[in-house]
Amino acid sequence: MPLYQIKIDIQENKVDEFVRSLHSLWFKFLKEEGCLSYFVYREFEKENTFCLVGEFATHEAMENHFQTRDFEVLVGAASILGKAFKMMISEILATGGKDLAKSKFASQEKESGLQDYAEHS
Repeated sequence: MPLYQIKIDIQENKVDEFVRSLHSLWFKFLKEEGCLSYFVYREFEKENTFCLVGEFATHEAMENHFQTRDFEVLVGAASILGKAFKMMISEILATGGKDLAKSKFASQEKESGLQDYAEHS
């Protein structure tokens, strides 16, 4: 599943305006065909820094999202109200819960030899 992440540093005196714009766009993004989730995060240390994460069912759905007027409005708002803008596009390789996390931790232990060391100590 494809996803994108945008990190935006908003001018301190423009945060409220950005949040209002983002709030209305967020509802529209969630209604788009193929949008599985859309999350907005705000940093603790820098309250004017936001991270937006959109997850899509297909690459085509994400590309269609990028062509919408609403995405254009988001980028425009970030350009006018923001100080910095960084975008990443990536692919989700696996999804799961605690079992997935435990399996990844266990595979790291094997690769690093920690499990063998722990068993022989």
